[in-house]
Amino acid sequence: MAKLAVPERARLMAADIAGLHTAGMGSMLVVPAMVAAAPVFGFVAGGAATVLAGAVAWGAITVSGRRLSMAEPDEGRVLVRT
Repeated sequence: MAKLAVPERARLMAADIAGLHTAGMGSMLVVPAMVAAAPVFGFVAGGAATVLAGAVAWGAITVSGRRLSMAEPDEGRVLVRT
C-alpha cells in the first residue's frame, strides 16, 4: 500500500475505515437483539455475518488495490510527510 500514490492510498484507507465502522455499528444494533431472542442462533448468525462482512471488505480492498497497483507509476511524484 505504501507504493500507491496518496489519493489511491487515502481512498483505500477510507474504504477500510468505513467498512470497520459499518460492521461495528451494525453488530451493536443487530447482535444484541438476535442474542436476546435466541441465544444460540444469535451467536452463530452474528459470527457468520461478521465473517461474511470481513470477507467482502477484504475482497473489495484486494481487488481495488491490485487494480491501482497495476497503474503506471509516476516517476516525477514527490512524497512529502506532513
